[in-house]
Parts: sequence; C-alpha cells; structure tokens
Amino acid sequence: MISHKLYPRGSIYLSGGMQFAENLGADWRIKCSERLQAMKYFPIDIARMDKEYTKQYGQLYFIADKQNHLQYKSNFRRHFIHADVQLVINDSDALIVLYDESVRRGAGTTSEVHEAYKNDIPVFLVSAYPDWQNEVPGWMQAETTKVFTNFESLYTYLELLPFGILKRDIYGNHGVKSQYLCSLCGDVFNKTKQHFVSKISPTYCGDCVDLITKTHEGHEDRYQFILEVLEKESIEELNQVQIQAKDIQSRFTEMGKKVIMDREAANRRRILDNAIRDQHPDWDDRDPADISDLEYFTTKVIT
Repeated sequence: MISHKLYPRGSIYLSGGMQFAENLGADWRIKCSERLQAMKYFPIDIARMDKEYTKQYGQLYFIADKQNHLQYKSNFRRHFIHADVQLVINDSDALIVLYDESVRRGAGTTSEVHEAYKNDIPVFLVSAYPDWQNEVPGWMQAETTKVFTNFESLYTYLELLPFGILKRDIYGNHGVKSQYLCSLCGDVFNKTKQHFVSKISPTYCGDCVDLITKTHEGHEDRYQFILEVLEKESIEELNQVQIQAKDIQSRFTEMGKKVIMDREAANRRRILDNAIRDQHPDWDDRDPADISDLEYFTTKVIT
C-alpha cells in the first residue's frame, strides 16, 4: 500500500477516460490532485504516471506495426490492465471517478470501478451529466459509494469526512474511533458501545440495513431463481431428448422387424417360384403370382 506521510488521510486513485480523452484526461486529474493534497489526501494520477513512463520507456498505447494486433493486446494486458488494477486493489483507499463521454467509449474505468467494488474500496463518482440517474449505467451506479454532479460538492464531502476514515483499521474496515463509512449511501455512522473487531464487508449504516433487509427478504433471490430456471430447463430438455431417442429407437425397431418380415416373405416367394418352375419348365416366362392355381402349388407341389 502506497503511504505518503505528508498526506495521511488516504490514497485516492483518479479513475476516468484516457484513451479517448483529450490529453489522456490529464487536465482534470491535475486540478483534482491539487485539491486533494490541500486536504491531506494522496492522489494517484495515472495519467501523469503514463506520461512519465513514456518519457523513459516509450509509447505503449500504439505500436509502429499496425498489423501486429497481438503485440498491441499484449502491451495492454501487461502494462495497463495489470498495472492499473493492481494500483486500485493494492494501493488505493478510495477511487474518484469522472464519468463522461470518454468513459462511455472506453472500458478501463468501468473495470477499475468493478475491481474497487469487489474489494470493498469506496468509489466516489462525479458525473459530467446532471441527469446522472439516467446517464450513468445502473450497474456502475450500484457499484459506487456516492455520486456527485460536480467536483466542488465532492471536495466538500471529502473535507468533512473524519480524518483517516478512508483508510482501513487493523480489522480491515473503513473506520476510525467507532465511526464508519456506509458502503451503500456514503454517509458516516457511529457504532454504539463497541467498535467492530472483525472484518465487516460491506459496512452499512442503520438506515441502509433496514433498506437492505427489505431488498433481500422482500424479493426472491434472482441468482437462485436463474439457477433453478436453467436447471429446470436443462432437465426438461434432457427428458425431451430421451423421449425423442426412445421414439426413434422404436421406429428403427419396427423398421427392422418389417425388413426381416419382408426378407422372409421374399424367401418364401422365391422358394415357391422355383418349385413351380421345376414342375412346369414351360412357364418360365410367366409370373407365378399370375397363376390361378398358385394356392394349389403352394400346398401340393412344394409339399
């Protein structure tokens, strides 16, 4: 975990569009970094780090050979996806996300938000769209801790947070002196009597606990429902296949019986035909089936 003694309130990763943003999205990150440092937060400016890397080791986004797409993918996997996700998971106490058009066109920010959510890292989203409830995807809204429509309201919020609450305590919770950060609404709540002495993830305030209780207990579990539907459909499909297989097998059995019966009838007919012709060589050009006394030959001649 990155720790800067001059900025002890916690490390905040600045997440937002880069590949499709002007100047790699550096402008807003520079301004945000200055404000965070003034509040004793340590900003992780990935755009600045990219520029520093490029100065020393060269460009990684694009390669000279445009046809070598596998090299392009390899660069992205190793130097961007791996590095950025590690910074989020291992070195960030929180994320600040600027959601704008460049984020919509890309995928990195969405992935970083998801990684933070999975690892119980607070995500504070600033929407470039006033109507954020209709502009920010519901999935991303659900993974954020709190949404803001401008940076000033975000800065006010961060300034009022208890000192050090973004950093994890010895039990792994975002709390300080019995004050904790609710991962659903972003509010600070006080735990009465004793503080948490074990990892609580996610951490909810009292109001959100009541809300979540209704959410969980008022509706059937969607994941379990999907599993049950898929299992039921798979069983029904298997049964249908088995029924069809039995039907096909039955048809083949009947067809086999008919073939055997037809062969036996043909053999009897051939025996009869030969017997008739043995008795009447002058009938070689006649079809025994046309002989009026065929039954006579069947019962008398052959025997």
